[in-house]
Amino acid sequence: MNKKKKIVKKAVLIGVVVALIAAVIVYVVAMQDDAVETVVEVPVYNVFGITDESTTEQDIINVELEMNRIIISRLNLAVNFYLTTADKYYQMVDEAYAMMEAYTAATKEGHGFKYEFGYNPDTDKFFTYESGADVVTPTEVITEDYILDRLEAGQSFATNAPQIDILLVNDYSKYFELANANKLAALDTIIASDSKALKDYVPQILFDAAVINNKIYGVPTNVPVGQYQYMIFDNAYLDKYGEDAATMKSLEDLEGYLETIKLNETDVVPLQKVVAAPEQQFLFTEGFPAYVNTVGEVVPTYYNSTAPGKMADFINYYALIAKYRTLGFLPEEGQENADFAVSFFTGTVDELKAYEEETGKSFSYNVYAKPVATNDNALRSIFCVSATCNTPIPATSFIELITTDAQAKNVFLYGAEGINYITNADGTVKYVEATALNAGNTYVMENIYTGNTLLAYTYEGGNADYAKNAMNHNRDLVSSRLLGFEYTAGKIYGSNKTEDGKTVAVAEPDYIALLTEIGNELFPTYLDGTAGELDYEAFALEAKATVEENIRAKLAKEYEANYKAELLASYKEALAADAEKMTAFQTQAAAQVDTEIKTALTKALTESLTAFYKEELGEEATEEEIAAAVTAELTDERLTEEKNALYTEEKLAEMVEKKVESLISSEASTLLSEEVKSEAYAAKLAALTASAEFEADFALHLESDYEAEFEAELMDAIKKKLEDKGLEVETKINEALLALTEKYKTDNSSALGLSDEDLAGKLDDYATINDCITNGLAEQYYALKGLPESMKG
Repeated sequence: MNKKKKIVKKAVLIGVVVALIAAVIVYVVAMQDDAVETVVEVPVYNVFGITDESTTEQDIINVELEMNRIIISRLNLAVNFYLTTADKYYQMVDEAYAMMEAYTAATKEGHGFKYEFGYNPDTDKFFTYESGADVVTPTEVITEDYILDRLEAGQSFATNAPQIDILLVNDYSKYFELANANKLAALDTIIASDSKALKDYVPQILFDAAVINNKIYGVPTNVPVGQYQYMIFDNAYLDKYGEDAATMKSLEDLEGYLETIKLNETDVVPLQKVVAAPEQQFLFTEGFPAYVNTVGEVVPTYYNSTAPGKMADFINYYALIAKYRTLGFLPEEGQENADFAVSFFTGTVDELKAYEEETGKSFSYNVYAKPVATNDNALRSIFCVSATCNTPIPATSFIELITTDAQAKNVFLYGAEGINYITNADGTVKYVEATALNAGNTYVMENIYTGNTLLAYTYEGGNADYAKNAMNHNRDLVSSRLLGFEYTAGKIYGSNKTEDGKTVAVAEPDYIALLTEIGNELFPTYLDGTAGELDYEAFALEAKATVEENIRAKLAKEYEANYKAELLASYKEALAADAEKMTAFQTQAAAQVDTEIKTALTKALTESLTAFYKEELGEEATEEEIAAAVTAELTDERLTEEKNALYTEEKLAEMVEKKVESLISSEASTLLSEEVKSEAYAAKLAALTASAEFEADFALHLESDYEAEFEAELMDAIKKKLEDKGLEVETKINEALLALTEKYKTDNSSALGLSDEDLAGKLDDYATINDCITNGLAEQYYALKGLPESMKG
């Protein structure tokens, strides 16, 4: 905002000790009349946040007054707001951290320090400060009366020394950056012991998203996270054709209904649009050339040169979309706003109801995918305590207040009642309107940037069910498989030295940006089906002969299988009727059964006798002596006795009979294998497949199987097109990576002091897309999440 909030000269109060929980008590003893005056100094915490450009300095002072009236008495602390617009917010935060460093240096050197706050458009700075031996360091004893008196008089106040205590972070990457730069205080133990109520107001899954290096560095704002994906059906067409939406829950379930609409409703788009497959969670952004599948493997999106078999889920889903495009179920150019029978809607239940009102239609719907908590959507707003804050416990108590207390939350959101907003008779609120004597409300904050959104008063005409719906929404939340994963780009280190002796380092090429750009270009063609679309009429014409040939070939295999089965049965029957053969089979079977039983007995007895003789012969006996004793026991007579003791004659006869059957089957199979090589067999088979009976069967199969065979042929052709497209994409990405690395070498070889060859060696790990995924993305992902079961061992 192009206006100064507070221009306040502040001085360092060296040696000030701020209370951990209660206010610091400073005793000032006045000797007059032996009176003792006790002055209670209130610790102040600076809160950095985002506001609208319309918010004025006076608005902020009014809100500070209302907020401090609440929290001084409740928490024995005060807050001071540093608010600016989103586009300049992190500039203000960075300047505050830089000033803290300057203040720390001045303190160590024993210098005075003073600072002023207020955005200056001429210098594009929020803070100005100076330090030195000749800088006077004024101090104020900041008491409750001092704070409230100044605010009531419309004057700002500030801490004696610069502080950055509580800050809003509205971007996961920034949160990750600040935490890893050690600029945020870990709040795990504070939340677990001093601020337990937070866990009652913020879903655990949001805290899970806030974990970095096994620590939590902030309190996420409770807000509906992620969006449902609904499959929606216009009730007018469901009723007209007697269909039930409950029977159509998957993309595959839709085909029959879409065909009905296509045939009967020429002005209606059967399927307006499709969403990405819910089970495929892309890295970084939808359509990125790598994703995490359901078993936790990082796999390529569009091609499968290094992951055969792992692409089936991706190809199958988008091949089905391409099929629907080929069949004319998806909109053509110019039909984006046409009436539709089925579509997909992404949003909340409230947004879906609003869409019904907007379109004047009535929809039935199925939840296609539950909302997914990701790094980006779960941490769109998180309040953190700066590592520079001396007392993070009471600082966290303020965050807890705006998370659990409706009064404090709504002061932060709406401002001062009667000045910024008024309360209607029904409990809803609205901003004050401008009059001849009143400029109207100018304090504008976003709900998500002011604490727990579920505690917000309902604005006039707003959704009174917001909190209830938001709670139900977050109960359905599921965690992204990528929650907590943030890729960290490496650096290339050269041989050159800077003036201070440090080795030159340059960030590696921006592979993620390159892959994102290609994914953004390519993925829409998969999502709308054009990547695998075929000319249906041309395909149907070409496929007719192939389909008929496939059906004929399958029927011929059936005939051959039946003929083989007949021959095999006849061979078995002939062998069973041959007395001489059966006598030989009986003898052979009995010998095999005897051998198998005695082999099993030998193994079992060897184990038991070895254990027996180890104990019987004692510890001094050698393995050879024990083995000799065991062998002496294992005579044929002993084995025969054991066999007779374990197996009855009936059981032995049954075993021999089964063995005979096996021998008959084996010899019959041998005879059949010889027969199929003969000219007589080929002639007989040819006669069967040329018979009138075969042609009659073929006609029946053609009638019953053509549709399924044609469908399989169509899907195979679409998948082949998508696979070919994927190979083109792989080539395109690899060429782009090569160009990127060549440019990187040109731009940086001199600065790094490396030859092209040396620099190329450092880039080898990312020479191709497969290298990028395997050596970069997947490696970091598995380091965080652990190897999937399929890759262990």
